[in-house]
Amino acid sequence: LRLDPCRRFTFGITVENCEMRIWFLSRAALLKSKPFDFMKEPQPLIQLFLSFAFASPSKMGWDPTISFSHVDEGKVYTTISIILDSSADSPFGRGTRIWKVKDRKGKIRVLKDLWLEFDRVPEHEILERII
Repeated sequence: LRLDPCRRFTFGITVENCEMRIWFLSRAALLKSKPFDFMKEPQPLIQLFLSFAFASPSKMGWDPTISFSHVDEGKVYTTISIILDSSADSPFGRGTRIWKVKDRKGKIRVLKDLWLEFDRVPEHEILERII
């Protein structure tokens, strides 16, 4: 989840003996199901595999709005390289990605993407307070 900017959330499965548990992880929450015995209750297992097999990429956590070029108010930026990828080891922590990009005219620019904890003050508000 922390290595791919296109990923919004992911699923996981753990198995202990005959008990299975399903996990859901996003940048905001970690959820887990109650364990179930897939040998005695095969229906949830079958439903899970079919759901994963026939789900669209966006239903599996991929953000369809992220592509190799970003269009924002007529501006298009093409990624050249990664300048910084500072992701938290924990999926709930802060993270920042900075890319070297090129606009339509070929001018080199810097594009910054970051995510914060929901209760953290954004950088621009901290800067306004300092100034």
